[in-house]
This record gives sequence, structure tokens and C-alpha cells, in this order.
Amino acid sequence: MRRAGDDGRRSEVGASLVELLVVLVLVSVVGTIAVNGLVTAMRVSRQTEARVHAAAELQRAAERITRDVRAACPLEVLDGDRLVGVVHPGTGTAQRAIYRYDAATRTLLSATADPTGPIVSSTERIVMTDVEPAGPLFTYLGEDGTPVTAAADVRTVQISLRRDLREQDPVEIETMVALRNGGRACE
Repeated sequence: MRRAGDDGRRSEVGASLVELLVVLVLVSVVGTIAVNGLVTAMRVSRQTEARVHAAAELQRAAERITRDVRAACPLEVLDGDRLVGVVHPGTGTAQRAIYRYDAATRTLLSATADPTGPIVSSTERIVMTDVEPAGPLFTYLGEDGTPVTAAADVRTVQISLRRDLREQDPVEIETMVALRNGGRACE
């Protein structure tokens, strides 16, 4: 096809097959880069959301346990996966607070019990699921910060909670709780 111009030169209308193929390749490369960037951004967003959710759950569980441990007087069971203490709630009625880790189901459970007599818990409630501790959940420390095994020697309880996350580092929370009675007789 020929178009007449002032100087008589020929100008082409349309694009050649080679030009169309070059444009197609460039659009494909740019599209692939854009899609990969979007997929990466979505994956990072999901991972961040999972970390925030896990950290919030761990924090809620730690706060719940901390509240009961701080009010416990006395602690009765010193075990890495179980804690039992007599708690004096604001109502003035004492009760046993029981926290137990079930490794088979990877679940942290809580229950209450009568403060007198044998430790027989009421119906257990789930505090948190998918708990994967790297060590004991509860570590009992004396006045100098070293581990102790006698309830009378406990001044601080260290609570360590951890949740493994798929394709990323685990989320961990560790807190130290000073006992209300600090090793003295309960008031």
C-alpha cells in the first residue's frame, strides 16, 4: 500500500509480524514480573497476618495465665507442663486454677477445682491450640533466679509459649510473673 506524500516517499501503514511478536514478548515479560510481584506480596501479607494472629493468641493466653499465677497463693504443683495454684478471686471465694499442656493434642487447657481436698479439676477449657513449646511451659524460679522444685521456694514463674507457623519462624512469648506472696505465708 502506498501513500503519496509531498516528497514522494512511501510510508507504511500497520505493523509487521516481527513488530507484533516483539510487543507480545515484552508484554509477557512485564506481565510475568507483575504477577510474580503480586503473588509475593500476597504471600507476605498472609504470613504477616498469621504472625500477628498467633502473637495475639499467645499474648491473650499469657495474660490469662499471668493473672491467675500472680494471684496464686500457694502454688501446689510445680511441673513444666502443669501449674496448679489456689487463687483468691475478687468474690472472696478461693478456687484452684489449673493449667495443663496436653502434648498429644498440642493444646493448653485450664480448669478450676475446689481448693480443699484432692486436685480434681472441673471441665477443662481450651486456652489455646497448636502450642509447640521448645521446652517446659512453666519454669519455677527462686529468689536468685535459678530453677527451684519446692513450692515454698518459688518467687517467680516463667511462662514460655510458642506456636510453629508454616514456612516461617515460630512465634514465641515469654513472660516472668512474680508471685503475690513472694514466698511468704499466704494472707
